Amino acid sequence: MKHLQLLLAATALFSPSASAQQVMWKDNPITGKVVGLTYGTSSWTAAEAQAVAYGGHLVTVRSQPENDWLFNTFGSNWVAPNGYGAWIGLNDFSVEGNFEWSSGESYVFQNWAASQPDNGGTLSNEDYCHFWHFSGQQANGKWNDIDPIEGLLRGLIELTLRPPRSWSWPSFYGTANYPAYGVLVDLDGDGDLDFACPEAFSGQISLWFNDGSGHFSQLQSPVFIGGRCLSIVSC
Repeated sequence: MKHLQLLLAATALFSPSASAQQVMWKDNPITGKVVGLTYGTSSWTAAEAQAVAYGGHLVTVRSQPENDWLFNTFGSNWVAPNGYGAWIGLNDFSVEGNFEWSSGESYVFQNWAASQPDNGGTLSNEDYCHFWHFSGQQANGKWNDIDPIEGLLRGLIELTLRPPRSWSWPSFYGTANYPAYGVLVDLDGDGDLDFACPEAFSGQISLWFNDGSGHFSQLQSPVFIGGRCLSIVSC
């Protein structure tokens, strides 16, 4: 509770109007594009609408190396509460069995799980595609088709350029034995969302500063900004 109270106090003190952009952006070294994983879950159509609002589409997967990069980069974070992985841009809602990418690119590479796509929805056609995240042969970024009734998933958005004031979670977020949970707040007043989180064992709060390109570095010693001292806080 003390951790939470201090983090809430930091939010009110440094940036009372700050709101997080709920997307984790990473630069794709294979395509030169930028891919973002939504923090929240939604339907495929809502995820695609969010991607379009950013100026892109849900991700197009063009090769096995790109598929592997997406899985290795986002796989530990993309699982929705129902256990499914993230939406991709592939769909066949216009013509059943005729799969297309929402980006309009050619459907060439495919990485379906065994017996997929099967259009096996119980209430409607399975028109929208996502990454599996289960065990066995489905664990390594295989694809599945799903109907819009079966669940709300995170989405993988693909853009040509990283959005201004974007952010990426610190590299250990969601991947360590003890995932870090905290708040996004503009600690230094530069307009970029920084990150503050409690440490599980030390009784301190770690401060991570956004350099403006979405990359974070951890505060190692106290600094003064605007006459105010920012330091690693004991609690």
